Amino acid sequence: MDEVDVLVVGTGPAGSTVAYELARRGHSVRVIEEHGRVGFPVQCAGLVSARVIELAGSDRRVRTRVHGATVYGPGGSRVQFKAPEPRAFVIDRAGLDIDLADRAARAGAAIETGVAYEGRGPSEGDREVALLRGSDGSHRRLTARLVIGADGVASAVARAYRLRRPIEILPAFEAEFPDSPGDPTRLRLISGDRSPRALRVVDPR
Repeated sequence: MDEVDVLVVGTGPAGSTVAYELARRGHSVRVIEEHGRVGFPVQCAGLVSARVIELAGSDRRVRTRVHGATVYGPGGSRVQFKAPEPRAFVIDRAGLDIDLADRAARAGAAIETGVAYEGRGPSEGDREVALLRGSDGSHRRLTARLVIGADGVASAVARAYRLRRPIEILPAFEAEFPDSPGDPTRLRLISGDRSPRALRVVDPR
């Protein structure tokens, strides 16, 4: 049975960043990703704060720097603002995930794709037992001093440890339109009478 100091579930920005920080400090780290490729399928629109770029240590995946926004309210009201410095960034999200996982691997973390976290087994002393399933249907166990769930809103780790779930989950969908008009450095936030409980966010790509 495999043994590591830390098992990280999920190769999104949170999982790969914590894996990098732990691995570069000398801990043995295993990162598993249930999908066959890091970064795919893309599960984020790619609009992030400056903090994400800071944690990434590079801006090479930035597509657009957002300096302001236009907010459209019901009845046609409109408010605009713009700042001299970027307030948000539109990124290549898949590319960012790949870069962060590569950085974690260079620091010494072992990255495994096509491996899903299925649950926890009985603890063995001070070690947690993780039940893993490969994409080929194989099953194995791994022990770790710490298990980190960075596997999103439907976290299998949170479910296994009976952690508190999000109070509210907001559904969303995304569509891309080529050559959309407007200021490429400004977001558009749209609310209105037809869908008063919905907020449409138009970000420049």
